[in-house]
Amino acid sequence: MPIPPPTRIAPAASGLTCFGVEKELPRGPVTQTLSPVPSSQSRSVPAAGVDDGGLRVVAGKHRGEEVGDVALVACVAVRRRCWRRCGRCVPIAASLASWQWSRRWPAGSEPVSAIELQHPVINASGTYDAIAARKVFGDALLEDFPFSAFVSKTITPEPRAGNEPQRIWETPAGMINSIGLPNKGLEGFLAEDLPRLAELPVPLIVSVMATNRELFSQLVSEVAERDEVAAIELNVSCPNVHSGLIVGEQPSETMALMEALRPLTEKPLIVKLTPNVANPEAVAVVAEEGGADAVSLINTLKASALDPATKQPALAAGHGGLSGPAVRPIALQQLRAVRAAVELPLIGMGGISSGGDAIEFLDVGASLVAVGTESFRDPRAGSRIAKELQTGVSGVTPRVGAVDL
Repeated sequence: MPIPPPTRIAPAASGLTCFGVEKELPRGPVTQTLSPVPSSQSRSVPAAGVDDGGLRVVAGKHRGEEVGDVALVACVAVRRRCWRRCGRCVPIAASLASWQWSRRWPAGSEPVSAIELQHPVINASGTYDAIAARKVFGDALLEDFPFSAFVSKTITPEPRAGNEPQRIWETPAGMINSIGLPNKGLEGFLAEDLPRLAELPVPLIVSVMATNRELFSQLVSEVAERDEVAAIELNVSCPNVHSGLIVGEQPSETMALMEALRPLTEKPLIVKLTPNVANPEAVAVVAEEGGADAVSLINTLKASALDPATKQPALAAGHGGLSGPAVRPIALQQLRAVRAAVELPLIGMGGISSGGDAIEFLDVGASLVAVGTESFRDPRAGSRIAKELQTGVSGVTPRVGAVDL
């Protein structure tokens, strides 16, 4: 039986937006078999009915796990998990057909922001210069852009020149970078870079970072006002100048930041987690409680290297951040831990260089994957990995159906 095409379901009844075939569940302890579903995917879902707010309340088990949460259990006709991840579902039916990303909205309300993606592969911030690539490849880049959404390099309130060279050092399984976030600052970005990035054929996610909540608020307010921007990523790996603490390493700092930023915009806010902390899941939990729409992980790991010729630090700054295949096992472990702690959509990254790598992240619980270091070696890596997910190249089992975020 062919899988039916995605159908957008209005969120009025459930408060969630999904793709799939919706089937109302009557009150009372009944068992519903959801359809139309390919025979290999059909299963029974014990339902406890519908609560007064119109949300389907699931009681019983889903994929063998206890479920005691409000969940949309009917959105499995063209995908095999619900947005809320009943029982911490992991995605097992990813597709290039239609990835829908929408916030959780109260029952009866209409979502005002959503990001529709053609496939689950995006770029990691700062690893792909779309403006420079456009100068080299011209409009051909727009006709076959390698990512389904573009994440800008991180912008700060004021311009930054970045660190002194040497800023990159290759390792046996990746690289250490100490670039230092060079950028034109908020004003320069809005005036010069944003109009160019707005010409890309995919949604734009702008990455921002500041040293205190006031400056973060300025960034988010001014960036969110621009219609060209679909979402904002919060780079929380910088110290707070008031407390001296790394925002992304302290749950209390992360919560305070979210309390300041969440009221400023209804556009999706993505918190990018640092791996340089014992329990990243604790930070993810407070990000979720503070109103984040998604979290992305992992950022680079603290690292250093020696120049064998001089016996001195290989990087001018003395240290940097490790990325590439070497960090992939760490990224998977942290992604698994965060997936068990929160229900937010996760953007997984860290050493992804093939469709097989991407599948591991999706199977652990990521909704999207981001390609970073591999793009330095292969500027078409995003397209290649997306194709491998679709066609089964490189030992990847093809994924069919559609998933929403």
